[in-house]
Amino acid sequence: MRVGWQNVVDDRIEITAQKTGVDLCIPIHDELLRFIKTRPRDQPTFIITTYGKPRSEKAFTGFISEAARDAGIAAQASPHGLRKAACRRLAEAGASAPEIQSITGHTKIDEILTYIKEADQKRLSQAAMAKMAGAFDIKLPNPVSRLGKTEDNSLKAIMAKKKLARPTGLEPVFPP
Repeated sequence: MRVGWQNVVDDRIEITAQKTGVDLCIPIHDELLRFIKTRPRDQPTFIITTYGKPRSEKAFTGFISEAARDAGIAAQASPHGLRKAACRRLAEAGASAPEIQSITGHTKIDEILTYIKEADQKRLSQAAMAKMAGAFDIKLPNPVSRLGKTEDNSLKAIMAKKKLARPTGLEPVFPP
């Protein structure tokens, strides 16, 4: 996909996704805007060869792989990998499937749901553990210095209030 100033409309990039044919109108992220503003307006694309020509699709893939390697990214990088990363990051930020599709140009919601499911699993597991943290703590009313030294043992009182039987052996514990 060759993107240049001709695709910039106000604060958005307007393109047709090559893979799906979907027309996209994508807001320009501030960091990308800083890069775009450095690009000459007379060039056909934002990313060009050292000879000032637009990169072919194959050369662009090589350019991305080389940039990733220079950045210390060990895995093989590609433009498709950038699209997948965008899906993942949008899902982790809480974007809905239609919102993600509006950025990536996916036509099948099932492809997007994979990223949302993974992000939800992380988010839901963190929420579940946060709910469990402290859920089973019982605060004893007596100070540590007097713990177990009074006739009306507070633990016994709490258990009686909750109508819990005290464990006496290996048999199951049931309310009295």
